[in-house]
Amino acid sequence: MVFNCFCKLLIVKTTIKLSLHFITISLLLMSLFISNAFTKDDSIHNYIDQANGANRSTTTGSEADPFKSITYSILKNKNTSEPLFLHIKSGVYDADPSKKANEREIFPIELKNGMTIQGDDGVDNCIFNSNSKAAILRGEYLSDILIKNLTLKNMHRTSGGNGGGCEFIRCSGKVEQCIIQNNKAGDGGGIRLTVPNGDFFYLSENIVTGNTALSGKGGGLYIASTFKGDISSNTFNDNSAKDGSGGGFCISGDLYGNILDNQFNNNSATSSDGTWGGGFHVNAIFGNIQGNVYNNNSSSNSGGGFYSNYLYGDLINNSFNDNSAKWGGAFFVHITLVGNITTNIFNNNSATNYVDFESDFLNF
Repeated sequence: MVFNCFCKLLIVKTTIKLSLHFITISLLLMSLFISNAFTKDDSIHNYIDQANGANRSTTTGSEADPFKSITYSILKNKNTSEPLFLHIKSGVYDADPSKKANEREIFPIELKNGMTIQGDDGVDNCIFNSNSKAAILRGEYLSDILIKNLTLKNMHRTSGGNGGGCEFIRCSGKVEQCIIQNNKAGDGGGIRLTVPNGDFFYLSENIVTGNTALSGKGGGLYIASTFKGDISSNTFNDNSAKDGSGGGFCISGDLYGNILDNQFNNNSATSSDGTWGGGFHVNAIFGNIQGNVYNNNSSSNSGGGFYSNYLYGDLINNSFNDNSAKWGGAFFVHITLVGNITTNIFNNNSATNYVDFESDFLNF
């Protein structure tokens, strides 16, 4: 009888506790809903329209009264503390000397903390074009930046400097749905990036094509730090690292994230001293390499498709075709590989110093 009473008491107490937990969770969800419902966008929204805008002291920057250049909009908001959200309309934004002085862009365009630059009329129509000696976009010690739906092209930093399209120093944020095309720099022909410890950066759905690292690493993209975040659904075409590793991209530190559903086509890493990773080079990967396609990438040393010293993750559903290197035509993991290699396709990869399976991949 005592045992039965104890059981009933335990059931009652448990029921009360569960009810209280349910009420607490319900109240928390309700408060979150109410909070989100009344959350305001505290950004300052400016519209920039190369064709129909005007850079006058009276221009408001609204959709009905847009500015003509990004540079002018940022100057107008240089003393504001709120995040700046720039809506870019169709046009070519450049430093063309035939334009009026206050309607030209001044490169680099220096970003502010929390800033968004978004092409509203499609990536093919919102174009930043330059041939000066600085990056197109630049930021330093910034968080939560977003670059979206823009074409950044033709920045040739041939006299020195890193990051042709973008140079982000210790920044967190996202670059997505952009075209990074035909840029040149020392390291990071398309983009050069460092990320603060503990912060995240995401790169997704970009087309990175025809960029060159003239004297260093990362033809399309160079990340000169540890990187937390995914690299997903990007296309890396025809990028080259002339004197370093990672034709498509290079991460000199470790990657804590996944490399997912990217395309790597015709990228190269070449140097007389030997370089690694035609498609990409990462020191250590803590995540999966999944669903990527590697076509006709090459390295003058190791890892035609990709190279990594350490891989702690799975290699799944990738396709390696016509890649080449001295060692590991498809890929090369040099020191440690802890994970599964499953359901990958290997076609016609070549390694000049090894035959058979090592023409596809090599793991010492």
